[in-house]
Amino acid sequence: MAKAVAICTCERCGKTFERSNKLQNRSMADSWKEWAEEHFTVCSECWQAERQEAERQATEATNNLYGDITVGTPKQIAWAVKIRRQAAERLEPLVKRLKSEYQEAYKIWMAKELSNPDAVFWIDHRDDVDALAFGTPVNNYFIIRFKESIGIQ
Repeated sequence: MAKAVAICTCERCGKTFERSNKLQNRSMADSWKEWAEEHFTVCSECWQAERQEAERQATEATNNLYGDITVGTPKQIAWAVKIRRQAAERLEPLVKRLKSEYQEAYKIWMAKELSNPDAVFWIDHRDDVDALAFGTPVNNYFIIRFKESIGIQ
């Protein structure tokens, strides 16, 4: 085993940081070190700040479109906001997979569903949101509700 330690410089804040890796031999470690020094350009603090800002903007955009979640404890509301944002990200692309005659009804239904201000609702249906990432299961709450809204069994 050979340990490679790459000394990198953050292109955003200028701070020097290290990345390390254990590899099979010295040749591989030296090769990885060269690669890492070229490709690791953002320190973990800047990366995390960037990620938090992107999440904040996405949450703000979701709240602007569908309103705030107002029912629940502050902790429930914070969790529900994240779940609803994920639901919006996963429900919006599904419109492209529908037949054209259902697309407008889907958009209206989706706006209505995502406007639910109850944190407990979002927490209770978080597994259905997760399931949307892996396809559209027949018994998914959101899919069943949409089919009911347009009269499909």
